[in-house]
Amino acid sequence: MSEQERKTFFIYTKRDCGFCRKAIELFKDRGLHFIHMDMTENEELLKSIQEEVKWNTVPMIFQFSDRNQVFIGGFTDLNTFLGIE
Repeated sequence: MSEQERKTFFIYTKRDCGFCRKAIELFKDRGLHFIHMDMTENEELLKSIQEEVKWNTVPMIFQFSDRNQVFIGGFTDLNTFLGIE
């Protein structure tokens, strides 16, 4: 099992987001552990998180290992992070 496969990903999404669905499918297809939070009904919290990481769109994808948190970005950034062309 690779180092990435032992880490947990966290993804903030919205229901109407095609790239969010693609990211979730990618996690499932790759067998990667992830936690998903749909922010459709919580715009205020979503805006707060977006301001904190300076990211305006969903999905917003993070990777956690031990006590470290890495902001990856969106779906295209996830592909790059995972080494998918």
